[in-house]
Amino acid sequence: DACRNSPGSITPKVTNVLTVGSISEDDTMSDFTSYGNCVNIFAPGDGVPVFKAHDHEANILGVGTSFSAPLTAGVVAIYLSQRVYTKAGDVVRDVINNSSPLSAYHERIGRAGIVYAFPNLPR
Repeated sequence: DACRNSPGSITPKVTNVLTVGSISEDDTMSDFTSYGNCVNIFAPGDGVPVFKAHDHEANILGVGTSFSAPLTAGVVAIYLSQRVYTKAGDVVRDVINNSSPLSAYHERIGRAGIVYAFPNLPR
């Protein structure tokens, strides 16, 4: 349960935080991911294509929330480039509200969405 560990453990106390979990290619939670009510967004983190420096032929698939979190940070950067936000909570709200719903509900996921498709970027 992500609510028991940092950074998810601060989510109930600090409301303007994105706590990211990992999904696999079929939109299901990765076996290793954080879960629970403190996770408010999921992003790809299982089977992410990785490019190695100096090896243009490498075909590697990365695994871990260390891939999910930077993908989410990139989405936040896109939002910040499209609109002036005066409060962190506003961009967090927009990212969560515009995320795609999970295709398969799992009791450990709760209401979190997926951050891989953004058809409604703010203008």
